[in-house]
Amino acid sequence: MSDLKNKLMFVKALFDDDSSDYEWFSDSSLEAVDFNVLNEDRSKRVRVENYLEVIDKYSEEDFRRHFRLSRATANLCIDDLENDNVLPTHTYGREKICCQKAFYMTLWYLSNEETYRQISDRFDVAESTAWTVTRSVIDHLVNKSNAVITWPTEEDAIKIEKEFASKQGVQGIIGAIDGSHIIINKPGTNQHAYCNRKGTHSIILQGVVDSRKRFINVFCGEPGSLHDARVFKRSPLYRRITENDLPLNNHFLVGDSAYPSTLPWLITPYKDNGKLTSEQRTFNYRHSSTRVIVENAFGLLKGRFRRLRCFEHKDIKFIVKCVIAACTLHNICIDAGETTEDIEEYTDLEPEQL
Repeated sequence: MSDLKNKLMFVKALFDDDSSDYEWFSDSSLEAVDFNVLNEDRSKRVRVENYLEVIDKYSEEDFRRHFRLSRATANLCIDDLENDNVLPTHTYGREKICCQKAFYMTLWYLSNEETYRQISDRFDVAESTAWTVTRSVIDHLVNKSNAVITWPTEEDAIKIEKEFASKQGVQGIIGAIDGSHIIINKPGTNQHAYCNRKGTHSIILQGVVDSRKRFINVFCGEPGSLHDARVFKRSPLYRRITENDLPLNNHFLVGDSAYPSTLPWLITPYKDNGKLTSEQRTFNYRHSSTRVIVENAFGLLKGRFRRLRCFEHKDIKFIVKCVIAACTLHNICIDAGETTEDIEEYTDLEPEQL
């Protein structure tokens, strides 16, 4: 019955993704559902058979082009997935999806903008299976995020500070903060809250990155209509720093003019009132050249994981999970020494431009 229930959850997600609560389905209602529509003319659909064998024959360059990271890094993630044993089991004697196929499906989902139907055809599985397995792997990556997206230790902070200072001479910086809008489909409720100043619907990803463009803190899910400063003050990061639960030890964050200038640990540029001194203009240039690294990180994130450029469905909870999972993979790639030369940075509109 669990396999049938997963299919019904998939159908509901296609039409109304605002709610992730599926408990209202009863076993009797499940029995009454005709799932022939899900299997409509499956024999006529063009599916890729033995795609895993095809992937194994990819050159390293082709593998990276398709999956946006190296085969070695993918294998590390697959091993971790196998160790955690998180994939769902199938009823009715169906073969369990192996961790390799599950991870590749999830990478494909995050790295491209294909539908579940296209992904299921590519990997020769049912659409409901692609939906269920992808969500299981996303959940796995989100669970790993706390161990991968970490605030720097004091030893690491000293190293990061030196690397930031080597760029433009701004001293004491351990992180650059900014926000990025994740475009979503119009929600079924509270549409006005998610409508940003450009008139599109979005949620906001607030990120803090270190000198290597590695995320050291992320906060995602606030409605797109909110200003960066308000998102910041609603974030756990703001609360933890102001309550001294996350001491900065005489280090600073650097942010643009959207952030409050009254916080002693957050360095913002001088407001350009047309009367800035030469020293103030020079500082603003150095400040901007230091802070731009967080924009570069967002560009790499959306360049590698193109799904984050626009989500077509409405399940905001799952969208947030996808974003956190992508940030986790972003850090894993950096820690593994992945090159970014073949990743074209996505030019993202800054929140204040929306």
